[in-house]
Amino acid sequence: MGWLESLLRPAEMKGFRFVITQASREEVLGALHEIGVAQFREITEEGVGREEREEEFYEVSSVFGRMKDVQEFFRTIELETSGSIEKESLESVLNTSKSLLEEIEPKHERLASKVEEIQEKREELIAQKDILSTLSELKVPLNYLQPSEWVELTVGRIDEEKLDEFIESIRNVSPSEVFVEAFGAGGTRIIVLACMREAVSELQPLLYRFNIESLDLPRSEKTPREYLDGVDDKLEDLKKKEEEIEEEIEEVKQEKAQEINTLTECLRIQKERQEALMLFGQTHYTTLIEGWSPKEDIHEVERVIEETTDGAYLIESYEPSESDVAETPVKLENPKFAESFEYLTEMYDLPRYDSTDPTLITAITFSLFFGFTLSDAGYGLMLLAVFLSGHSRIKGLFSKRLRYIMIGGAIGTIIAGALFGSWFGGMLGEHFSVFRPYWVDPIDNPIPFLKLVLFLGIFQLAIGHGIGGSRKDILRGKWKKVVFDDIGSTLLIIGLFLLIFCVVGMGLREFGIPYSFPKLSIFAAFNPLSGGSMLVQIYRGIFYSGIVLAVMDKLTEEGVPLMQRMGGTINTFYSVVDLISDVISYSRILALGVATSVIALVINKIGFIIFDIVSGLFSGGVIVGVIVLALIFAVGHIFNIFINSLTGFVHTMRLHYAEFFQTFYESGGKEYSPFKLIREYT
Repeated sequence: MGWLESLLRPAEMKGFRFVITQASREEVLGALHEIGVAQFREITEEGVGREEREEEFYEVSSVFGRMKDVQEFFRTIELETSGSIEKESLESVLNTSKSLLEEIEPKHERLASKVEEIQEKREELIAQKDILSTLSELKVPLNYLQPSEWVELTVGRIDEEKLDEFIESIRNVSPSEVFVEAFGAGGTRIIVLACMREAVSELQPLLYRFNIESLDLPRSEKTPREYLDGVDDKLEDLKKKEEEIEEEIEEVKQEKAQEINTLTECLRIQKERQEALMLFGQTHYTTLIEGWSPKEDIHEVERVIEETTDGAYLIESYEPSESDVAETPVKLENPKFAESFEYLTEMYDLPRYDSTDPTLITAITFSLFFGFTLSDAGYGLMLLAVFLSGHSRIKGLFSKRLRYIMIGGAIGTIIAGALFGSWFGGMLGEHFSVFRPYWVDPIDNPIPFLKLVLFLGIFQLAIGHGIGGSRKDILRGKWKKVVFDDIGSTLLIIGLFLLIFCVVGMGLREFGIPYSFPKLSIFAAFNPLSGGSMLVQIYRGIFYSGIVLAVMDKLTEEGVPLMQRMGGTINTFYSVVDLISDVISYSRILALGVATSVIALVINKIGFIIFDIVSGLFSGGVIVGVIVLALIFAVGHIFNIFINSLTGFVHTMRLHYAEFFQTFYESGGKEYSPFKLIREYT
């Protein structure tokens, strides 16, 4: 029954606390790092000393940062390398790294400086080229565009929409003392403005007002056109210099990649170990270590400690206490098919360790609800093909887990579309019987679909209270809460809607069940003293049992003043209205599903109308009509898939977060982050 115990809850964790000798500390830490199944916690107890490791941590962090810069500059990670050093102790790694840095950092600094210099020069030349290409029609040397002893000359940029107003303002200030000319075209223009120096004070405010961007032109006896030819030559020279530098970088990369990658990884490992050491407690001769490990892995922790200490240790493993629960890390553990849906749970927030993990239920209901919102089997097949294709662009846009979620949604869409006979808007069903509805067509008859989504909503909310809520309270040993709150709420939901179905006289024949709820007035349905059939009496019994249990939950709530408990019983009756509102929210599935089908149908109709028009216009029009029809189908249906997939995903998420999770979910969990060694180059 182990699988049942672990169902709908995070992986079971065990706390551990062990004491080892100072002499074995480094070896124990290294071994625990290798197996990667323990997460440490900081020792905060009074009377337990802490080792000061700031100096070692600062040093290894500093050297690691320098080595990381070298690794990134020489791009050594582009090469697959594998290596090792004689000893992986902190002292050995630091000494070896410093020796390599003494050799390679001067090259790094020299080459990095050259690269930066070339980049700055290139940016400067490109900026000059941009400006001078606008002024290329000028036939005067660039020196003529520099200020002189008597004349102030400004070259700048201005938005074209402000140009006329600027020129008019200049004329108003100094009508005869200012020369202004605009060059270029487009959104931004280049202006050349010349005036006597005594007029500068009058013009300066206008330059600020119109946000003129002043430009620096090179000094030269050449015209802008002649100078431009030289700019291209300079850019070509820079490119050659860059290639020479790249050759030097490649030479170092090929020669030193193994050492750089190996030492960078060793430094990262030592940095992680120094961080861990600062969490431990110590005495003169011993080290105290605390943390957590998954229950299934705690024996590995014990084995490693025993092997690395020669039996000189004390260890205690324990179940997290009530006071520990808030700090106990959470590791989600679900069947393989549901693992990707942990992404949705994590996006909302991790559950507390002693709470319910809804991922397994979400994996099923999310795929189903998404399928009903899209509701076209053809669209489902297209989504399935896209997300199974493994195309690099799809992998770049969607994470692996999100792709698997969409595959689940695509399968749900195929099932929904087959039930409704919607294959690209019902187009195939008109010609092939296999594509016709296996259940109902929601466009012609939406009521059965509405009943279905309401049943799904009731079912999910009942699961939330009955299974999600009770699982959480069972984990906490709150059996009174299980009976009064969780079971009570579940009975209340089921009984409430059974009686509402009686009020509306709902039938179940669309689901192959030859039964209709007996038609009753609201008063007769909810009056406990009214008569009725045995089934109606059972429905009332379920409803009022839920009411009584829910009221008892409020009245027996511990640590709450009496008046507040009395007020809580009133809230129980108000919650009935909330339940109806929550279930009605699920009708959005119907709206989205029908909307997708209608849009697909309209796309098909428009396509065939245009085909008929085009094919009758001229000889050979049929061929053109087919091309136009294919184009309309492709663009229209792809757009419909995109928009309604996005809308369906968002609304399905909302139903889970705002309706389902609210019935039981308690967030605030802290992700399990084991002290785990990751090796790529050693």
